[in-house]
Amino acid sequence: MAHLFNIIGRVAFICLFLASAFNQYSDFEGAVGYAASGNWHGIQIAPEHLPYLVGTGTFLAAAGSLAILGGGNWCGGLMIAAFLVGVTPVMHWPIGADGNMDQAQMINFMKNLSMFGAALMIAYPPTKVVKVGKAKKE
Repeated sequence: MAHLFNIIGRVAFICLFLASAFNQYSDFEGAVGYAASGNWHGIQIAPEHLPYLVGTGTFLAAAGSLAILGGGNWCGGLMIAAFLVGVTPVMHWPIGADGNMDQAQMINFMKNLSMFGAALMIAYPPTKVVKVGKAKKE
């Protein structure tokens, strides 16, 4: 039963990244427009770098596929963790230039932080199952 829950949890987690990769390809102009629209906390994306969004979508699709298949779960999990480490501070830093806290960005920042932890758990699953309950008397 634990194996079934592991598979269901893995699929549910990875669906977000596979959907993101699919959305980048299905609405590429929209993704480019979104990336070009903002000054991401001091980092302005140059127009000549916008085609690298294709690489981002491919990276997410590869990472999600590796993590969901299970054979390369350590590699897929680490790829997702690396993606989140790079994207989270740039796209979702919760403190604005004026010093005020942006609640929506804080929510996204914390969401990405928890997904980072989940990606590490996919990459390196626990080797022992910890059982909670009454201790056996010897």
